[in-house]
Amino acid sequence: MRIVKTGSYLPDTIVTNDDLAEYLDTSDEWIQKRTGIKKRHVAKGESIESMAYKAVEDLFLNSIGTVVDRNDNSYLTDKANCGETIDFIIVATMSHKSSSPGIANLIQARLGITQVFCLDISAACNGFIAALSVANGLLKTPTYRRGLVIGVEKMSDILDWTDRSTACLFGDGAGCVLVEASDALVYAESISSDGAHGEDLKAPLEQAKLEMNGRGIFNFVSREVPKNILSTISKAGQSIKAIDYVLAHQANKRLLGMISKKTGITEDKFLSNIDDVANTSAASIPLLLDKVVKDGIITLEGMQLVVFVGFGGGLNWGSIVTLV
Repeated sequence: MRIVKTGSYLPDTIVTNDDLAEYLDTSDEWIQKRTGIKKRHVAKGESIESMAYKAVEDLFLNSIGTVVDRNDNSYLTDKANCGETIDFIIVATMSHKSSSPGIANLIQARLGITQVFCLDISAACNGFIAALSVANGLLKTPTYRRGLVIGVEKMSDILDWTDRSTACLFGDGAGCVLVEASDALVYAESISSDGAHGEDLKAPLEQAKLEMNGRGIFNFVSREVPKNILSTISKAGQSIKAIDYVLAHQANKRLLGMISKKTGITEDKFLSNIDDVANTSAASIPLLLDKVVKDGIITLEGMQLVVFVGFGGGLNWGSIVTLV
């Protein structure tokens, strides 16, 4: 699997820590010290589908390399970059409240393309890692050569905004990648689950209230994620020193520091955007990837060794080591 292009979308509405402090027993200093978060984007009047589509649209516009009026869909006729060359669409999300149709199907319909395999994956904050794993499996077959992998969340729909322990942590957004089959890249993955401790983070669809055992999640990440990363690096036949960057789920700045310390991968290699977007669950890794690609840090030329790491509700966690 080779990541060819990236795209993202963040809602215009921004909620700062000071905004939350107006009605919660908290402060900007308290939130930043414990999480590294300064602000988050909140989708008002926007659906998960619309955010996912705008991220895909951003990817296609980047692919064509021209500025196009978003109200004019004529750019989709460039089949070399979009529509007819896509064989599958996989969407990772935990905040979609409808069981059918899936977001992937809705994106397919909006793109106006047919004969495409569509799949939604619900694996919480590890959803994008799981979706990449499925995409890699599909690309090993002769049937599939190119596809879209999207992470999108509207966490604002499932938050109790009066609960300080969760309201300050999450944000909304969407990120996506275009992937294609490749024989020349390093690739290894390790993905795990532990349903016995799933109650540590849950979001019942019948009520807009995400519940999280913060201490339980921290202990789980501390115990499982560093050894998962090291195992995957070893499986890829690589060394810690060979790693150029780590793109981890943006849950908490302190968690990233802990993972750095336990793996021996220096903290400067852990890229981050949590200060500006907060925890966007399944969208966090593709949002971060698109940012660092646009910033010129990651080039997508197949020369940089990267670790993608996800962890969260389920409990689910996993890592992928590959060249990008």
